[in-house]
Amino acid sequence: MASAITKIAELNGTNSSSVISFTSIPSTYKDLMFFGSLRNFASGTSYSHQEVKINFNGDTGTNYWDAYSYQRDNTIRYQMYTSSDRLRPIVCTTSSGSTTAYGTFRLFCPGYRDASLYKRFDILGAAHQTSNGMQNTIQSNSGWDQYAAITQVDFTNTLANTFTTDSRISLYGIK
Repeated sequence: MASAITKIAELNGTNSSSVISFTSIPSTYKDLMFFGSLRNFASGTSYSHQEVKINFNGDTGTNYWDAYSYQRDNTIRYQMYTSSDRLRPIVCTTSSGSTTAYGTFRLFCPGYRDASLYKRFDILGAAHQTSNGMQNTIQSNSGWDQYAAITQVDFTNTLANTFTTDSRISLYGIK
């Protein structure tokens, strides 16, 4: 079974860009899985506005939706976005907070190449900014209402803060 999962690519932040992009994703797999660990150069220790948006194939139209529950500190909340210009349930921590704090996530893309299906995603993310005790856990059911095969995925820090070089996203293909 281990041979059914293949690492396609791994990208790091550059210290100078707010975007990590996977381009020319091959259509030789049934499903895709991304794993990430993200930090940026924003000042302060709050990650509450350190959202990382996700777009597919360069599409910034209103073709995305998210339905997610999240826990921040001791409060559980539910959020829903429809007709959005991005997926949004991933967060990034700041490098000025704890040196061991990262926003982490897993993004599963079943049927990413099937041109007869709208694309659906299962996303699980977490962040813990230890210097101020803030923590966040996110579970999302999300979608991109397009039939096109996914060939590009962009992860963008919404405040244009650059990703640190120890930020990393890995892409795996599942046969």
